[in-house]
Amino acid sequence: DGVYAQILAASKRVLIIFDGFEELRDYEMLLQTLEKDLVMSLQKDSKVQSFTIRQLFSAILQRVLLPGCTLLLATRPRGAAS
Repeated sequence: DGVYAQILAASKRVLIIFDGFEELRDYEMLLQTLEKDLVMSLQKDSKVQSFTIRQLFSAILQRVLLPGCTLLLATRPRGAAS
């Protein structure tokens, strides 16, 4: 809980790296507008709420959660060798 509170308090000092973004299925869905209730829940400091990884990922990409953080999305061209 303390770590999460520190991250929220200093989101401008947070770097999040998503590697392999192109490997996500339906990644376009992550950019669809989040429901109002979900946005309000994410913005509250509620320890009772639980969210799916997809909801958290979407909220970070849409700057609902950790709005000041730096995002780095790593992708590879299609057909590139692993």
